Amino acid sequence: LVGVESWSLPVRGYYTREFLADDVGLANLELILPICKKCGVLGHLYADWAAFKPVPPESSDWHNLLGIGAGVSFRAFWDVRTLLTYGYGINAVRDGNHGNHEIAIALQKSF
Repeated sequence: LVGVESWSLPVRGYYTREFLADDVGLANLELILPICKKCGVLGHLYADWAAFKPVPPESSDWHNLLGIGAGVSFRAFWDVRTLLTYGYGINAVRDGNHGNHEIAIALQKSF
């Protein structure tokens, strides 16, 4: 990808649109494991990696972002699919320390 893109790249544990990139590479891995087939409960494991080159005037060095996460999804009331996830940004810098936590919920209803 070349140029500043107007959309967001998903890396768990980092803010949405935390960085602007002149060039970027991204890899996401998601494993879905059945926990209870009868109940429709699934476990999710995530691993994300991004390498990006910031836009000027930031340094032109490449930076790496690493994120990991886990989650559980299930069918809730009114046949709404629910996903609860936790993400950890391994090298996200917050208040001078590395690491950032993320909790998310997603709801999906088919009509």
